[in-house]
Amino acid sequence: MDQPFAAFLGLFCHIRGVRLGQGAGHCAAWEYLPHDFPPYKTVYDYYAKWEADGTTEALHDLLRDRVRVARGRAAAPTAAIIDSQSVKTSCNVSESSQGIDAGKKIKGRKRHIATDVLGLLLVVIVTAASVQDSVGGQEVLDQIAASHPSVSMAWVDGGYNSTVIRHGAQ
Repeated sequence: MDQPFAAFLGLFCHIRGVRLGQGAGHCAAWEYLPHDFPPYKTVYDYYAKWEADGTTEALHDLLRDRVRVARGRAAAPTAAIIDSQSVKTSCNVSESSQGIDAGKKIKGRKRHIATDVLGLLLVVIVTAASVQDSVGGQEVLDQIAASHPSVSMAWVDGGYNSTVIRHGAQ
């Protein structure tokens, strides 16, 4: 991997990591950008503009395709792995955006994630933790179908019931 691309990839992954980690105190995370970055308010301003016009998603998709090709895979994935994770939120997150995952006894949010077989992100949906995996799984499948029509197979864990499997078969 050439050095300018590696530097860009590092910056992009850091920014996307800050974005996916948003929640309580997400403003503070921007203050912890590496010291050789421009001021965090400048970086955030660019990020906000890129997020609004779809640039970050386009960059993410291009980088994922490049990594897949470098690993000897086709650029377009044909299979996905779907799972969810409940995460706690702090007390300063609005009650309307969080819930309680009764099975895991966690008050917070739930990330419904689909990756390709290399672990590269295809879809992420963040919901209240009280949203059942069957509901979130159906939303993930709908987004995969819309944004990655080449995906024809998905692996899910036992938390996804037959409703999700039937929905995916359609």
